[in-house]
Amino acid sequence: MLIKEKLNSGLKLSPSERQLADYIFEYPDRFLKMSIPEVSKQLYVSKSTIIRFAKKLGFVGHKDLCLSLAKELSLETANLVTLDQMRPLAEQIRADTVIQDLLKLYNRVLIRHCGQLDINQLNRIADMISERKRIILFGLADAYLIASDFQYKLMEIGIDAILPIVPDIFWKQGFKVKNGDVTLIISLKGDYRDLFDITSLMNRRESRIVLLESSEDEKLSMFAEEVVNIECNEGDASMRMIANRTLVTFILDIIYLLIYLRNEDLLSEK
Repeated sequence: MLIKEKLNSGLKLSPSERQLADYIFEYPDRFLKMSIPEVSKQLYVSKSTIIRFAKKLGFVGHKDLCLSLAKELSLETANLVTLDQMRPLAEQIRADTVIQDLLKLYNRVLIRHCGQLDINQLNRIADMISERKRIILFGLADAYLIASDFQYKLMEIGIDAILPIVPDIFWKQGFKVKNGDVTLIISLKGDYRDLFDITSLMNRRESRIVLLESSEDEKLSMFAEEVVNIECNEGDASMRMIANRTLVTFILDIIYLLIYLRNEDLLSEK
């Protein structure tokens, strides 16, 4: 059950706990960025009330509540973005031609941009991940869903793939980055403040950064060891987002297969 559903399910809350619930409904993003002392000071509730409130919702504590809330917000945002992107496409096709029309769009995107891909660069990225066997992934909105799919594939072949729910949570938790860790950042809409902060942090911690971006943004690319451009010029802005998503998924599938083949070669040598 989602957190908002739990809060609306007739759960008995004290006046202070109800104040917390109302704040989460109205300002979920702010709540995520606040520590227990900050929440206590902002809402004039005790720290024990915050912990008791989290446990009443079925969580271990405030941190566990925030992680779950962040995940819900991230998926909610991704779903809204996807719906927004599909709307202009839906207005241009008919139900009886949807398969052919989507195939035409995807084929056009892939055929047009495949010739621009640098297989040597993709091999270098695959080598980075294969050698380290650990990667940290970042993406916002629908890029988070793409990163999640890539994470699952990598974990299936023995790569330790970490996908923080939102960059800000990762930042506040002070996650331990090991020397030489690979960081892959997917930016489908250009510069995000959160992504810039994370890129700067990972650079300071000597992570090897790979950037997949849909526009040439020097603020992000200045820290990256490898930059793969995924900009597509397909119709209006919304159509370009669909095309960008298709292309970045295809590129990640190539990288996954290159890593898979390397692992297979190692196993055969043994």
